[in-house]
Amino acid sequence: MSPERLPTIREVRIRNFKSFRSLNLPLLPGITGITGPNGSGKSNLLESIAFVLGHRGRGLRAARLGNLVSRGARRAEVTLKIATRSGERTVSRGIRGSTGFYRIGGRIVPRYRAELLLRELGYRADWYTYVAQGTVTRLVEMSPRERVGIVEEISGVREFERRRAEILTRLGEVEGRLEVIRARLSERERFLSSLARRIELMRRREELERRALSLRKAVLLEELNRVRGRISELRLGLEGGGEAGGDSNPDVEMEAVEAAIREAERRLRELESDEHMRIAREAESVRLRIRSKRRELSAVEREIEAIRATLSSVGELGVPREISGVEGVLGTVSQLIKPLPGYERAYRAAAGGRAGDVVVESLDLALSLRGALRRSGRRVRLIPLDVVRPGRPPSPPGYSLGLMIEHLSYDPDLDGVARAVFGGTVVVRDLRDVSRGDIGRARFVSLDGDLMERDGSVIVTPDRSGVRGRLERLDELEAERERLRSELADLERRVSSLPDESSVRRMAEELRGVRSSLSRLRERKERILRLRLEEARRRAAVSEELGRLEAREEQILRELDSLGDVEPADPGWGDPSSALAAVRAELRSLPAPDPGLEEEYGRELEKVKLARAEAEEIERERMEVLEALRRATGERDGALADAVGRLAEAFSKIYGEVSGGSARMWLSGSWPDAALEIEVIPPGKPPTRLESLSGGEKSVAALALVAAVAAVRPSPIYLFDEADAMLDAENCRRFAKILRILAYSGSQVLVVSLKRETLSEADRILGVTDSGGRSRVVGVDLSRYPG
Repeated sequence: MSPERLPTIREVRIRNFKSFRSLNLPLLPGITGITGPNGSGKSNLLESIAFVLGHRGRGLRAARLGNLVSRGARRAEVTLKIATRSGERTVSRGIRGSTGFYRIGGRIVPRYRAELLLRELGYRADWYTYVAQGTVTRLVEMSPRERVGIVEEISGVREFERRRAEILTRLGEVEGRLEVIRARLSERERFLSSLARRIELMRRREELERRALSLRKAVLLEELNRVRGRISELRLGLEGGGEAGGDSNPDVEMEAVEAAIREAERRLRELESDEHMRIAREAESVRLRIRSKRRELSAVEREIEAIRATLSSVGELGVPREISGVEGVLGTVSQLIKPLPGYERAYRAAAGGRAGDVVVESLDLALSLRGALRRSGRRVRLIPLDVVRPGRPPSPPGYSLGLMIEHLSYDPDLDGVARAVFGGTVVVRDLRDVSRGDIGRARFVSLDGDLMERDGSVIVTPDRSGVRGRLERLDELEAERERLRSELADLERRVSSLPDESSVRRMAEELRGVRSSLSRLRERKERILRLRLEEARRRAAVSEELGRLEAREEQILRELDSLGDVEPADPGWGDPSSALAAVRAELRSLPAPDPGLEEEYGRELEKVKLARAEAEEIERERMEVLEALRRATGERDGALADAVGRLAEAFSKIYGEVSGGSARMWLSGSWPDAALEIEVIPPGKPPTRLESLSGGEKSVAALALVAAVAAVRPSPIYLFDEADAMLDAENCRRFAKILRILAYSGSQVLVVSLKRETLSEADRILGVTDSGGRSRVVGVDLSRYPG
């Protein structure tokens, strides 16, 4: 049986891709072996083809596109000339700076156009078409659950899942409509019930309105009796009322109180005009001011200490004046080590409180300065140059801007200090750039001054405007402190010349006694005046109430006349006022009379019937959608089982051909928790799960699995990069058989290998050598050397 004709890559043109500067390499069908010394660029040749076919990321051993461009070059491009049944097509992929581009037939096209053409020709950027270094190991280490992904790729399960998602979306829409109509039906049914209730309550209203009139008349008659009784009481009160003061004469009492007040006021004036009393009051006032100034001074000193602590944490206070000018004191970290332009905020954040650390020449000097620094009132860290021991700096990740110390300017003698303060800090543009896997390996600081510590905590550094404000505030407070100290000293000198507190206390007690007596007399006078006023007000209030009651009496009589022949309520009903309030409350809750209420009830009943019919129709539609979902699920499971069957058949056949043993494959469990189980029987050994095979046996089985996937889903080309690196001679020969099976299907096979047993199966061999950091290719056609 002849192999199916597949597209063939006739030529690869490489410009500035990794170690290849310029290469035009013709390719032929069959197996092409690639060999050469380590580091010569063998893998780069395969990667150039994989690059055009759409492979990305770690498979190309590059963190970003720019790393694929040859050193010293500004752009790179790889072109494939592909022979198809309809003619030759050229597809290129290139890099300019950090941006990629595609060409078809030499014309720039969007990426999706190039990928669509490659898919139409059968080229896929799948794991089994480019078996890079380590792919075989990953296949071997896959769990049965992870292997299901292989079947998913070749079975089209994702398309079935897409259909199921569409059906589920439709199911959601139908259930949403059903929920809406059910809510509408429920609302109409509730409204219908309310109409029936209103019809029932309309008859209740007429009865309650008749009862309300009877109760109202009984209430008015009771109120009329109360009003007339109260009028009689008030008239008697006005005729027999007396003075509020009782039997005593208020006028005589008022004269006695006023005389006592005048005497107390005279004595108070004498005491207040006394010179000794004036001096006593002045002494008391000065002492109060001293206590007030001391409280103000204490508050100012606390605020000064708080601001100093803050400024010290950002290195703004400089060398303490107690040690300023001492020989060997070189300055603070912020004075000696400066950031390069653009890194000022990152510098302040990374330094933090250590910006105010003081650098000294030796440990002995640091120890000798302790006494002076204790008197300064500041906590100061000293860094002795002769013993500073910076830790080992971390390796900055590729996305960073490097270590913080690389962006500083300082004297070389201060290198140890710079590394001790900044050596563990890495600069990034933004803290969002930091990979979660790198947290804990270093401190990270962003250009805008945010800091991430090794424990993952984030510190936000204030801007310089806040620091300037604190410095200005510190100057103001220190000036205020000196002013308060001066005023306090003046007050203390002044109080020393005034009388002592005991004489002041005696005079003050006498003054307080006179004032207290005067206050009591004035209160007594106020009480007499208040009683007089209250009596006047009482008589006015009685007159006002009498007028209101007489007016109410007339109003009640008029309302009784309007009720006519209505009989008052029977006393057996209880309190008529409470009964009337209850009746009125019930009347307010009843609907107003509506002659068209029964007709409206009939219309609403018809609407409820229509809504019920619509809900039943939507429910039938929901059941149909659920049936479609069941069928789609069955088709998905059938496709999965069919793909597993075809893959198992191909794997069993290929494994048997290359190893002489047998193998089987089956799917355990159900979607989405299924597992792809593999069991092989190597020659002369019992059945063994793939996980329990030896290293070489695992590799052969994994490569047979690659060939089985290719048999089920063929590709025009297969790339193998030292997939036989861990195989012995016998397993290399088995690997070569697998390559021949792939080539027989009409695919091109390119294999990088250093094993003679593998290369012996190649139709041709390309040698790759290194020449001054550039790769060159030489070829050997094995057909010229039979045997």
